[in-house]
This record gives sequence, structure tokens and C-alpha cells, in this order.
Amino acid sequence: MAPESAGPLLRHFVVETNLLNFSVRNAGVPGLAEVTRRPTRLAELGDRAVIEHDLNVYEVVTALGVGARRSPLRARPRASPDVSMLEVPPLDLEPRTRRLHRWDIQTALCLMTIPFALCLTATEYRQAVHSLRLDATLLAVLATATGDDELWCWPGPPVTTSSGAGQGHR
Repeated sequence: MAPESAGPLLRHFVVETNLLNFSVRNAGVPGLAEVTRRPTRLAELGDRAVIEHDLNVYEVVTALGVGARRSPLRARPRASPDVSMLEVPPLDLEPRTRRLHRWDIQTALCLMTIPFALCLTATEYRQAVHSLRLDATLLAVLATATGDDELWCWPGPPVTTSSGAGQGHR
């Protein structure tokens, strides 16, 4: 994978881990542990990091749901949430590492799914592939914890040009 392709992948891990930890600290669910694995170098993506990351998402979201059944999540004034864990540290994209191929992110991700599928059970693979659906759940937790209704629809409406053609999300 080319270094410029590794950036979005590492940033995804760090940002999602930060948001999980924000939810853990600010949801008020007692005994819920923060996620500790937060790779900042490509080499740290080995040793089941991808699987562990997806499992962390499931475990935190599940625990938040169980905790909310006991004591519903409450919105906090925007000034009070603990945001200390939201910083994105420098990421080492290992630009000087010699690579056999310098694939773009889409090609690399598609090729990664083959060994990924072979190493998991059908259920684990299905959960991993569909883990992006949990982003909506995580955003709902964030919206509730912060009292910021914008998060319910983040990343927001499509940005349009003066001609009205959509250009994706902002």
C-alpha cells in the first residue's frame, strides 16, 4: 500500500478509537473500559489489529446499549464533555519503507478482504464487513452524550455546486 493510501486507513483507526473513548467517558456507563489499541504506524496494523478494532466497536456499542437500558444516556451541556482524547497524534506512514506494490487505498482494501475472509468465520467476516453500519449507532451515542443534534446526520448533507450537482459530503 502506498503511504498516501495508508494515511486514511490509520486515521480511521485513530479517529474511531477516539470517538469510542469519548463515548465511554461521556456516556456515564459505570465500569465501561476505554479502548487501548490505537495504531499510529502501519506495522501496528498486524497481529489481529483490524479484527480487534471491529470487536472493540461492537463491545463498546453493545455495552453502551446495555448501560442505557439500566440508566438512559443523557445529553450534557456542550461545554462539559471530556474531549481530551480526541487529539489525532502524528501518524507514521512509513514513506521510506520499500514496498513490493504501491496500491491505492481501494485496491489495497479489496485485496485485504481475501485473506481476511479466509482467517475468519463466516459470522466474524459478516460482522466486520458490516461494521460501518455501527457508525450511525456511534453517532447517535455522541449526539446524545453531547446534546448536539447535528451529529444525528453527520457528515451532513451533500455539498452542491452552483449548478446544483452533488459533490459528495463535506
